[in-house]
Amino acid sequence: MKTFFLVFLLISVAGNVYGQSRLTYDEYGQLPRKEQVAAFNEISPENRAEIVKQQIARWLDKNREALSDDQIGVLETAIKKIQPSLYDEKLDATTRQKVVSEFLSDLGAVLSNEQIAGCCGAGAPYISPEEK
Repeated sequence: MKTFFLVFLLISVAGNVYGQSRLTYDEYGQLPRKEQVAAFNEISPENRAEIVKQQIARWLDKNREALSDDQIGVLETAIKKIQPSLYDEKLDATTRQKVVSEFLSDLGAVLSNEQIAGCCGAGAPYISPEEK
């Protein structure tokens, strides 16, 4: 089921105690998976949104030639919809779930489960600048 793949949007919110206030997508992507989860939980909502947007954007750039115009449009819109407020601890679970469900519905209408997993799923592979 597609909801399984959106751990990035459902990861719990915690304080910023990772040892630095900001991680770039490249720094984050090169961490071992366990450290990624810990770091993601400890960085700011702004940084979380930035990392998720960058993952989707790089996946889109890497796969653009194989995607339809509709798929590209949905992914570009998804990038715009990823906002720090999604990762704010003040956002109630019901609202967060509603946003995630809408996000999944939009993606699921044009992408396969495999594509969703690659662009924004739990453990989505890091995409280096050279791979774009």
